[in-house]
Amino acid sequence: MQQQRVESTDKLPSDAVFGHDLVAGLKFLRAPVTLFKMNQLQISTLHERDPQQRVAPKDLHQALRYGIPTTLQTETSTEIRSIIAWIEGKFNEGN
Repeated sequence: MQQQRVESTDKLPSDAVFGHDLVAGLKFLRAPVTLFKMNQLQISTLHERDPQQRVAPKDLHQALRYGIPTTLQTETSTEIRSIIAWIEGKFNEGN
């Protein structure tokens, strides 16, 4: 929104709308390829009962939101922290 100089998401141009899809958001921001490791992680649910399901990056927010246990939690957290650090650096450059 800062790049597009808008105050709300409904004012964004259609090519800037990516919802919760982390990978699409990174692509839109032209993030370095080192931040796309999240797309390579094979994350799955760890429910008490089968079947387990793969959790795509675009759906990860749902697992986190509802506290669904997943595989690769340490790796996922590390990648999210890397993304946050990059975003903070990118948008605080001029301040």
